[in-house]
Amino acid sequence: MKRLLQHLFFLLLLSSLGTALAQTHVTAPEGRRVSEWWYDPAEPGWGLAVTHSGTQSVALLAGYDADGRDEWSVGVGPRTAQRLQANLVRTRWNPAAGELASQTTIGALDLVRVDEHTGTLRLTLRGVTTERQIRRILQTTASSVDDYSGLWLNPEKPGFGLSLLTQGPTLAVLATAYDESGEPRWWLGYKLSRPNDPAPFAARRYRRNCQPGNCVVVASDAGSMSIQPRHEREISALLDLKPGFEGGASSSFYDHAVYGNLGEPASGRERISDARPFHSEAALEDYFRLVQGAQPELPFECLDFSPLPPGAQAGPGGSLTNTQEAGIDEGDVLARSDDLVVHRALGTTFTQPAIRLGEFHLTRIRPEQAEAQTIRVLPLPEWQHAEQVLALPKQGTDHRFALLSSNRQNGFAPCCPAPVTVTPRTTITVVRIGADDSLRIDWQYTVEARPGVLRRNGETLLLLSNSSLLQVNDPASPVTRVHRPHWRIGQGAAQPLLRASNTWLGGFQPGTLGTTVVSVHHIPIAAPDQVRHFSMLQNQASMYATPDSVYLASNRTDPLRFGTDNQIMSYRTVTNIHKLSAADLSWRGSADVRGSIGAGNKSSWNLQEKGGDLRVVTTLRDRQADDPVSAALLTVLREDTASRRLFEHVRLPNASRPESLGHPLETVYGVRLRGDRLHLVTFRQIDPLYEVDLSNADDPRIVGELDVSGYSEYLHPLPDGRLLGFGYEVDPTSFVWFAPASLKLSLFDTVASGSPLQERQRFHFGGGNSRMPLLNEPHALASYAVNSQEIRLSTPMAISGIDSPWIFQPISVLRLRANQISGSITEARSIPADLPAGDLDDLGNARTVIYGEPVPVPRRCGLR
Repeated sequence: MKRLLQHLFFLLLLSSLGTALAQTHVTAPEGRRVSEWWYDPAEPGWGLAVTHSGTQSVALLAGYDADGRDEWSVGVGPRTAQRLQANLVRTRWNPAAGELASQTTIGALDLVRVDEHTGTLRLTLRGVTTERQIRRILQTTASSVDDYSGLWLNPEKPGFGLSLLTQGPTLAVLATAYDESGEPRWWLGYKLSRPNDPAPFAARRYRRNCQPGNCVVVASDAGSMSIQPRHEREISALLDLKPGFEGGASSSFYDHAVYGNLGEPASGRERISDARPFHSEAALEDYFRLVQGAQPELPFECLDFSPLPPGAQAGPGGSLTNTQEAGIDEGDVLARSDDLVVHRALGTTFTQPAIRLGEFHLTRIRPEQAEAQTIRVLPLPEWQHAEQVLALPKQGTDHRFALLSSNRQNGFAPCCPAPVTVTPRTTITVVRIGADDSLRIDWQYTVEARPGVLRRNGETLLLLSNSSLLQVNDPASPVTRVHRPHWRIGQGAAQPLLRASNTWLGGFQPGTLGTTVVSVHHIPIAAPDQVRHFSMLQNQASMYATPDSVYLASNRTDPLRFGTDNQIMSYRTVTNIHKLSAADLSWRGSADVRGSIGAGNKSSWNLQEKGGDLRVVTTLRDRQADDPVSAALLTVLREDTASRRLFEHVRLPNASRPESLGHPLETVYGVRLRGDRLHLVTFRQIDPLYEVDLSNADDPRIVGELDVSGYSEYLHPLPDGRLLGFGYEVDPTSFVWFAPASLKLSLFDTVASGSPLQERQRFHFGGGNSRMPLLNEPHALASYAVNSQEIRLSTPMAISGIDSPWIFQPISVLRLRANQISGSITEARSIPADLPAGDLDDLGNARTVIYGEPVPVPRRCGLR
């Protein structure tokens, strides 16, 4: 083994050579060549590295001159399946001038592939021609994920380069640089560790000593290398290359810089933002095998799967679910069909100890009745909790509801994924309520995953689910196994959710594996057995749906800066967006957007599709040289249908319109995209409210900016163009950065309403600890258009004392009346809801239903 390590291209022969295809990335076509290293088994100590780029191939020959000193030469030739021909050029460096001194053609090569692993090399160097039978280096035939094979260059130092080869756990690096006199020399190093391990590994130089009839290759330690991938197109390289044989402590070459990939990434991605499908079932199995020993990925921040922002106005029959997108209904803890309401409530089992279960109650509300009438508890699978409900279109006199429930085994800690101990299960149950209050189950669909959001798009249900690939049999044991989720209709046979045909790989920080499965389920209401799936291995995601499209958006972190030891010093935040067809979930493109869409219940408010363009509002938490000095960034993405990709059409701020959207260190709180208007709130101690005109798709512009005390965390547009802001009042003179004094409701005139952006009215409620679930949950707002002049709105809240902030009044309802003729709020008052004071656990689940004058409040035990 010691002798083996002294020979250059034997370094990677850690397993026997087979006849199968070489290692391939899990998302690249099988057998695809990106980088090939070849050697001569009869004469070790030299090698040929071939990198493919488009229609060209680059050949790097690492060999020796007539005196046995190491030298390298490079050639470029047309890319073909069976042959590579190229002239070989030897370069010299001018150390004094810091530039190339000369380039000399010293020969040519002609490589003919015999099969996948063998070839014949005809090599001419300085007039001498030899022919060699060479072999391709192969350590493993299993598919890979982290593959950085290829040719990497520092754009600031042309003439230098790195040739990388990844084979299983081995990363080999061939560095081509120059000695102190400017002669081309090469160094070889390798490591057996994860790709993003920046620990330095030894670099060696090689010489060939020839005696009559015998040549021996000797090695010398010559410095160190460190490789830290930023992503599959950029790596941070720290090279400290020594003379080796000549001795001395001075470096022949030192470089710490970001190197770019000259060729094609092994994954087959055209852009790092692109999603890519697994190329085969075998590749998917290889991925599961790799995940077996992985740890769950740690997202940059906690993301939640929660309802989308509000927007749709109610019709004359009553209140609707407060939704973001017209034509897309959203699951919530409450849904209504005429005078029937299905709402989530908590029940107690008579077990020891007692277990709290979420239930769905069916209740009838009528204006002429003083109290709501609970009819029955709706059936759910045993030990499943009520999650969300949707009202479906009536069939004749029958009311229909889709009930989303789960066993609450989600495989996620409060913030980060963790292995699950019990298989998660989520079920959609479609029930039918007859005119005589009879009940029938139409169908049930179950998937082994955690529930996300439930949407209805016409006659189709869209379910977002997620699950962890890792399970543990014993919570006290670190041993994990791979969980492969299944789905089924009713009591039918279980079907695997993840197949190569519908499973894609998203982008991850180098050296990590995606252990979270994010899936979109496309279920025809009338034919659930025709369900379609799109699954992606990526960080947790938010889903935004329109009648034509489905978008998945997740935050990702990429290394940004590297320290002197090549350790990652900081990250940049990126939002990775994938577009799917709403008709069949086919992939239509991906893009990366600078910044983060945030986390929690309102992250999807930052997305809006209009005229085929996707508008994205992100928060900039980190800076690059070309980033605007702004708290927020508006990016407009446009689909290129021919190439199936999303590209950045325009952003704001930009060079033509550099005005910032918020100031550095401010946090983005309220975002509302509606029609051709963006309203945005940023806050630190003063609330700047911005209005952006989006009517010109090529030139969005700020048309209003207003500084007011406090901030609005939820923004609700009114039909007359005015804007309601719900949030907190804050003393701008306080030395405390965030010290709320009370809940605040503001009515704003906007430029869209025909007036300058200004605060028309303001109302304060309670002390600084007062709470309003609407600030985090848009479904907590109910609206009702009484007529063309008046709109009524209501939302629950808990009022704390002004002088005694930890003493709360009974949970109440904030009732609003907005008059569109006068453009003002004519009523804004708190109405007690006859609920216990201080019982705040259910406040986040509280909803109001406007049906005539009474305002019932659903909570744990029913409607009151």
